[in-house]
Amino acid sequence: MYLKFWITVMLLLATAGQGAEKLREGRPGRDGVKYRILVDKVYCQGRDKMKLTAEDYKQIANIGFNVICPRWNGDDPACVEEGARLSQKYGMYYMVWLRGSLPATVARRRIHGAKICSLPRERKSGYVPVKYTLKSGYTFDLLSPNSDELWDILEHNILNVVKLSKKYHILGVFLDFEIYARPLPKKWCGHLYKISYDQKILNEYASARGIVIPKLAADKRFPYLSGHKLVKDFEKFQIRSWRNRMKRFRQKIDAINPNFQFAVYPSSYTLFVNEAVWKELATPHAPILAAEHYTYAKGFPNKDRNKEYWKITD
Repeated sequence: MYLKFWITVMLLLATAGQGAEKLREGRPGRDGVKYRILVDKVYCQGRDKMKLTAEDYKQIANIGFNVICPRWNGDDPACVEEGARLSQKYGMYYMVWLRGSLPATVARRRIHGAKICSLPRERKSGYVPVKYTLKSGYTFDLLSPNSDELWDILEHNILNVVKLSKKYHILGVFLDFEIYARPLPKKWCGHLYKISYDQKILNEYASARGIVIPKLAADKRFPYLSGHKLVKDFEKFQIRSWRNRMKRFRQKIDAINPNFQFAVYPSSYTLFVNEAVWKELATPHAPILAAEHYTYAKGFPNKDRNKEYWKITD
């Protein structure tokens, strides 16, 4: 289920005149059709509402791409439908980009476009978000991977796309787990997510195990678990919680479109992706596309020439 996800930069002159009719070769990843995906971060810079035009879609198709994934407006159903319609018009598949993290502060959640991704309960007076908390006690302005709000919003946005995939040629969703939250702790904490030491998951763990854990400051939670030799069990409990959520989510997707795929960044070196995304979101019908930076183009520069990705030729 581990497919090389690659984005090839092609010269327009080399493929000039290659019209949309030549791109209608079936679904990428099937019957020998390779993925040629353009994830757009710069095409639409400076545009009104960061939107591609019909002419952009036509040019991108003529260059030779068979999937377009705009970086913006993935949580706006009207923009997604318009992009999917234009992709299909010019013989391409569509992929929606969504961030796999959400700021806990609703006012700062303008991350995909003009919309604010939030739930009514988050806007009520007295609402306290569950924030992503490292074992050091460092707390981000990000919803915890154990937050119901994070899962509810992601599920809402993604299932909207899944439903549209029955009407248009939509390949799936690009889920980006890069950590964009600022400020960062002094020591680099990696991308999302590691085990979170938020109070919500700590309470759930204590309840499930039938033990009493006192309410502790964020920087005292890991030492407490460590002192009582509960760290490993707590980690297993949290990972199982992620996997159960992800499994139920995949079942909802499969009930609508079992061919719906995800591209994931980073694909192989975060706990959440390794233990939950790969194991529950990938299926034989819908393998995950590994969207690592070194698959973005042939010969991605890196000083370490011994790395395996230097052997990639496509």
